[in-house]
Amino acid sequence: MHCHVRDATKTRKRDVKKKASCGGKECPGENDPERLETPPCDDNPCCPVHPECEDWEDWGDWTAPCAERNRVRQRNCTDAKCGGIPAKTKEEESTTEPTCTTTTTTGPCDCTEWQDWSCSTTCGTGTFTRTRTCDPPGDGSLGCDGAPLVEEEDTCPDTPVCCPENCVVCEGPD
Repeated sequence: MHCHVRDATKTRKRDVKKKASCGGKECPGENDPERLETPPCDDNPCCPVHPECEDWEDWGDWTAPCAERNRVRQRNCTDAKCGGIPAKTKEEESTTEPTCTTTTTTGPCDCTEWQDWSCSTTCGTGTFTRTRTCDPPGDGSLGCDGAPLVEEEDTCPDTPVCCPENCVVCEGPD
């Protein structure tokens, strides 16, 4: 059964159970109204229902005062049903400001730009990582500007899932 959202009807085509024989009445054609059923679509749970959304909330705070930073905003939406197109409920915005130079209790804080991303392996499951440094160093995993010194992602993009293994042929019977 297929629902036509535009005109809110559904159509079901009845198959032929047995063809006419011995001079019996021929079956109606495939698109003949006798073979088509077109009731209203109201009771069909498969009509696509697209979500309804509230207005976007205000943007949240930046994750850092400078350097690479992100912020997020969200909105509430009803769920899409029966093949309706899901709505985007979260937007993220990123920006990279010039290198941070702030003042700390020990003097100025100078942080480098992020190094290029690197993968911990050339195949299989690896971790995608990039780093930066700050002078003076911050506390633990944060720079003196309060932002992280290391960023990691779970998997490396464009890395083959499995590692090649060469064929090994037995020398001969033992």
